Amino acid sequence: MKIKPIFNLEGKYSLISFRFIILLLLIFFMLYGQREASLPLDFNSEIMKWILIIASIHIGSNFLLFFIPNQWITKSLSAGLFFFDTILISLALYKIQGFESDIFLVYFLVVFMTVIARKPSLSFLVSGLACLLYGFLFLKNHSIEELMQPEVMIRFPLLLVVAFFSSIIVYESEKTEFKAVFALYEMSKALFSKLKLENLLPLLVEHSLKLLKADDISIMLLDQDKNLFLAAATPQPHFQSNEHKKTTRMAIGERVAGKVAEWQESVLIVGPLANDPRFSGIESREEIHSSLIYPLLSKTDILGVLCATRTKNKIPFNQSDQQYADIFVSLVSQAIDNARLYQELEQKIEMLDKSYKQLSDTQYQLIQSEKLSGIGQLAAGVAHELNNPLTSVIGLVDLLLSDEGEDDPLQKKEDLKIVREQAVQCSRIISHLLQFSKKHPPHKELSSINQILEKTLTLVQYKFKSEIKIIKELDATNPLLRVDPYQIQQVFINILNNAYDALKGKLEAQVMIKTTVDSNKINIIFKDNGTGISESNIRKIFDPFFTTKEVGKGTGLGLSVSYGIIKEHGGDILVNSKVGEGSEFIIQLPA
Repeated sequence: MKIKPIFNLEGKYSLISFRFIILLLLIFFMLYGQREASLPLDFNSEIMKWILIIASIHIGSNFLLFFIPNQWITKSLSAGLFFFDTILISLALYKIQGFESDIFLVYFLVVFMTVIARKPSLSFLVSGLACLLYGFLFLKNHSIEELMQPEVMIRFPLLLVVAFFSSIIVYESEKTEFKAVFALYEMSKALFSKLKLENLLPLLVEHSLKLLKADDISIMLLDQDKNLFLAAATPQPHFQSNEHKKTTRMAIGERVAGKVAEWQESVLIVGPLANDPRFSGIESREEIHSSLIYPLLSKTDILGVLCATRTKNKIPFNQSDQQYADIFVSLVSQAIDNARLYQELEQKIEMLDKSYKQLSDTQYQLIQSEKLSGIGQLAAGVAHELNNPLTSVIGLVDLLLSDEGEDDPLQKKEDLKIVREQAVQCSRIISHLLQFSKKHPPHKELSSINQILEKTLTLVQYKFKSEIKIIKELDATNPLLRVDPYQIQQVFINILNNAYDALKGKLEAQVMIKTTVDSNKINIIFKDNGTGISESNIRKIFDPFFTTKEVGKGTGLGLSVSYGIIKEHGGDILVNSKVGEGSEFIIQLPA
């Protein structure tokens, strides 16, 4: 959004130009707007003396305005200038027309209406209406011929220019204020877009220099020891190196910045530091004409200090500078506080990431530990499972090697087939066991749940086949899921091992294994008719190290690890159990 300048004149130059036009019209009005004006002019008359006085005052004030720096053209100065010119014009009207003249009423009406109108474009409408009103009032008591007299007609352009000048004063004042507010808004957007402190601090220095019209800016922040350190500053020989920044530290209450941090109040210093009684005994490192020092606060906590100084610019900071600085510093404090909180959040996220990685590593080690425990439980049964085919192999080989063996080639071929089948069975059992016992990094792939169950049963069937009946009702669609097959197999082994322990010694013991497919999940159900689980223990079976087995018979980690694996896969484990009737474990995995 841009502010359009009036006739390409900015600030004080537009004021000087229009004040000069008003002066010319005012002189012309004072010369020819008298009731009994006559030519040639009498330069010794009282009116001429008043013209010289008013012109001198007006030209002198314009001359001073020309040399006043732009930053001094504040709203208060504009209002004072407007009041000053109103008095001068009123004085001129009084000397020419007297207080009884109707021009006074219209003049102040024009001033009032144009100030309310605020915009220069509307001032033409207001002044035009005022001229019509004045013409109407004049014609009530005078003729049209009198209205057309030069001393009367000169009043109309004067009213037009006064109206326009009044609106210019108000407009320029409000435009300056709007520019400052808009600049603050743009700065706030820029500041709050930076979340990292290292990116924010140079931006703060840059915007502070512009807004406060300072020569040097330094920002000091608190370190972990609650000492102030130089975080950012205007590039200067003594602020160039990072080493200097690290060593530039001061305690709260030390030097000017430390005292401001201690008081938590802003300080304006005009002139040399030695002349300020608040900081007597503190030496200044360089010649400073004026300083603004602000504490950077987050609620009641001190974050640091912002110092703005003028060393080359000899114009001291004024009340207007302080007003904008108050707003700007509050934005700076919020931006630094946000950056600090963001930095703390980043550190906490980093700590959480490390903790999560450590937890994942621990969980992986726990899974491996529980797997090794399961392998220990499987080892005896696998040895028994291997013993039967190996006995057959050894017997047949001995028979083939002995002289008592038949010489029939066909019989020998049949015997060798049996040897091969038994050896393949041994190889398959060992392969499944080795595959299960290996360390596999977590990796999800599209896997058949039914196949994982079949491989699992190959490892545990030796336990079940003589004592426990296994009933399988596997879904014919052979559902595929993206899972880690080795982790899911470990879950199945843990549940089947627990079922075996619950069914040991029971007549007609059985385990039913069932898979079903719903619209959004796959259910794997293990149901036994064992001893069941008490209601008080059901709430604890997934707790790490909880076990009802004898010492040395279990780690208490099997179901806890299984629960973690299923949860990591986005699934759930449900348990239904009654003491004396058996247990049902339902594993639900998202389809």
